[in-house]
Amino acid sequence: MSIVSTVGGVQHEIARRLNEISISATNEDRYTEWINQGGDDVASKYPRAPWLESSAVFALAAGSLNYQVSAIDAALTNVHDIQISTQNVKLKYLDKDAFDALDPKPDSQGIPSVYTIYNDEVQFYPIPNSNYGAQVNFAKGPTTVSASSTVPEIPRRYLNTLILYGWAQGLYVREDFNEAQLVELKYDKAIARMKQTLKEKALEPQRTISIREIQVGNRVYGDEITRAFFNR
Repeated sequence: MSIVSTVGGVQHEIARRLNEISISATNEDRYTEWINQGGDDVASKYPRAPWLESSAVFALAAGSLNYQVSAIDAALTNVHDIQISTQNVKLKYLDKDAFDALDPKPDSQGIPSVYTIYNDEVQFYPIPNSNYGAQVNFAKGPTTVSASSTVPEIPRRYLNTLILYGWAQGLYVREDFNEAQLVELKYDKAIARMKQTLKEKALEPQRTISIREIQVGNRVYGDEITRAFFNR
């Protein structure tokens, strides 16, 4: 497991667990499909996965109400928040019905304060009265992989989730349902551990310097200055 870092490595590990000595071209394609499915499944179970978080500056034009969500990023799956930093404004999200109740008119212009998203369209209210750069923080879907040399987006230390997912799918194909369900339990536990580990890492407090360390540092620094002047 320590050397697994590519799609090809994940394929090999899936094959090994399914007791397949060599991987045929058909099975290689099937394993790649499972790897992509596994990436999507992990994303659905962990929607705020750090490696799927991204941001972009979205250009708002004066007088324009409608914008394409896909223009922010083609892989965007969910918008977390939108801010116009230059105006110190964090926009509030409204569902489509609440937004439509505002009844935006062409002359309803100003600094946007709310937005809504419907299908592939994002709308702002008030309609921008000037050109603004809106900082959009969002989640994106995992990139589809194909070549065996490709490195999956999931961090290397968590690639076992894709291996377990593929292993379970292979067992289901063989109709070994009991074993498949056991592997699925391992898969779910691996995701839970991954989420917990990353959560703890994110909440881990930064190390603070004690008063004693500051005093010792100052004393050493003072001694060095003294030696520089008097111990030539």
